[in-house]
Amino acid sequence: MDTELSLSEVTDLTGLVPRSAGVFLSDYLKRKGLSQNQAAKSVGCSASTINRLIKGGKLTVSMAARLNQAFGLSVQMLFTIDAATKAYQAEKRVEQLKIN
Repeated sequence: MDTELSLSEVTDLTGLVPRSAGVFLSDYLKRKGLSQNQAAKSVGCSASTINRLIKGGKLTVSMAARLNQAFGLSVQMLFTIDAATKAYQAEKRVEQLKIN
């Protein structure tokens, strides 16, 4: 399965804001023509679990492993996206703290 990422798949090019693993998953499912229910069946979890991740929920080790098994998504890539998102959020928080 093709899991190579382009810069645009990891960032929002309007402001280079990292996209979360959930947003990446949502886009991946759309490209593959899969619903959240279909993804949940493939992954072996509930649709609400998939929806929670897409809406910004925590990417767990178990979920990353399941996404790898179901869709061939790289665990390393998923956690790299997750780390980039968290680092960006922390940097924005630092900026807010400096202003206040």
